[in-house]
Amino acid sequence: TAKWVSGALLVFLNLAYNSTLGPVCYTLVAEISSTRLRAKTISLSRVAYQLMNIICGIIVPRQLSPAEWNWGPKSGLFWAGSAILTFCYVWLRVPETRNRSYGELDLLFENHIPAWRFSKTKVDRKSWVGRFEKVDCALIMMSRIQP
Repeated sequence: TAKWVSGALLVFLNLAYNSTLGPVCYTLVAEISSTRLRAKTISLSRVAYQLMNIICGIIVPRQLSPAEWNWGPKSGLFWAGSAILTFCYVWLRVPETRNRSYGELDLLFENHIPAWRFSKTKVDRKSWVGRFEKVDCALIMMSRIQP
C-alpha cells in the first residue's frame, strides 16, 4: 500500500503543479523581462525549462526505482532541498512588478536596480523623455500617454 500512496501523491502533485504553479513561468518570463530583450529572454527561458524537464524525467524514475537508486519516498527530501534553493533565488532575483509599466521596468533594469529593490524604488519617467539614446520610442510614447 505504501507504493500506491506514493504513486497517488505523485499524481496529485503533478496535477496540482500543472494547474497552478506550472504555467506561471510563462507569465513571469513575458512580463518581467526587459522589452528590448524580451524575445531572447523568452527563448532562453524556454530552452532552460525544457532542459530541466529532461533532467527531471531522467532523475525521478531512477530515484523511485528499486533497481536503480532506490530512494523511494526519501527522494522528496532532494526535491524539498531544491525547492528551498529555488525559493531563495526567486526571493532575491525576481523583481516585484505590481503597479509598474513596461517603461518603468525598463528604466529599473537599465539603471541596474537590484530586483529586491524594485518595489521601493521611485521612477521618474519625465526626466527620461528627452534622452533618446537611453529610451526607445515605445517608452517615450508611454511617458506622453500616462501623466
